[in-house]
Amino acid sequence: MDSWKQRLERRALVIANGDKEKLAKLREIISRFSTESNLKKAAGCAYRRLTEAEDWRLTPSGEPVRALRMLLWVMEEAESDDPMQAMKWIAFRSCRTVPADPPGFVVGVVMGLPAPAPVASRAAVVERRPDLGRAEGRRGMKLGTKKKI
Repeated sequence: MDSWKQRLERRALVIANGDKEKLAKLREIISRFSTESNLKKAAGCAYRRLTEAEDWRLTPSGEPVRALRMLLWVMEEAESDDPMQAMKWIAFRSCRTVPADPPGFVVGVVMGLPAPAPVASRAAVVERRPDLGRAEGRRGMKLGTKKKI
């Protein structure tokens, strides 16, 4: 494991404070990124999308928030009961949790498949154009030379 991942793993243990579900989410967040700078960029993108009310919910006392805690908060907001909040943060949802009420399968749907249209006749389809690949009278000409008229 990289040194930055080890450092974040130690920070995750402190943030989780014994909560195994929270620790699993933090480990998932760490595993999603190949570099620490990518993790910080994702947290910065999430922070820029915060509304003032969300910022107060994230940090009521106004203390600074580090990238790992920010991404955990966003992941928890993606699992919110509020559909607007869940939709806003859907890109940050956990891959390990299943929605509480997965939609049921749709029964009785008729699927329409496209079928090719019948061709009337070859003569009626398109008038043949001359083959533009062969130019008459150009055989033997070198590239870049002009044809003398």
